[in-house]
Amino acid sequence: MSFKTAIFATIKSLKPEAYTCPVTGEKAYIKRFTVAERENYIYAVNKAQDGLSNATGFTMIMCDEKGNLLFGEDDIEKIAALPDDIVGSALKAFNTQKTLGIEQAEKNSEPT
Repeated sequence: MSFKTAIFATIKSLKPEAYTCPVTGEKAYIKRFTVAERENYIYAVNKAQDGLSNATGFTMIMCDEKGNLLFGEDDIEKIAALPDDIVGSALKAFNTQKTLGIEQAEKNSEPT
């Protein structure tokens, strides 16, 4: 497999990572980003009003098992009022996601 073929094969393998909230014990997922999504995330977080950058980031990473976002722009103010343990732990998990190896990418892209 060529380098080009191998890296393009990873496109289908961006499955969300399971996450458990340390405060509530509820389960959700953290989105895995493409390069374009990461750039949009950085732009949105940097553009957010003072005091809302973490809440904005949280809305962009929390999703269900299929990658559908759980929160929207209308939720940012409420998220900003949450305990830092909830938002901070999710952002930390997002920022420390494991990189996807080729073997895992090939496994994830296999039909189920």
